[in-house]
Amino acid sequence: MGGLFNVMTPSKRDQNYSDQKKFYNTQPFLYRPPQGESIVDVYQRIKIVLDTLARECDGKDVIIV
Repeated sequence: MGGLFNVMTPSKRDQNYSDQKKFYNTQPFLYRPPQGESIVDVYQRIKIVLDTLARECDGKDVIIV
């Protein structure tokens, strides 16, 4: 998430990327900010890790930090 918007003030973001606000408002889980990632992107990365842990650490205790 975040991407370029993490280093930009909200007013500058709204001024320079006002066209993207409509997509965010209609598809927030699919919206990918410039140089960032969508919630779906994050989910897919986490799912890979959890699937690997389930397969390789079945029956074991696992701590994720």
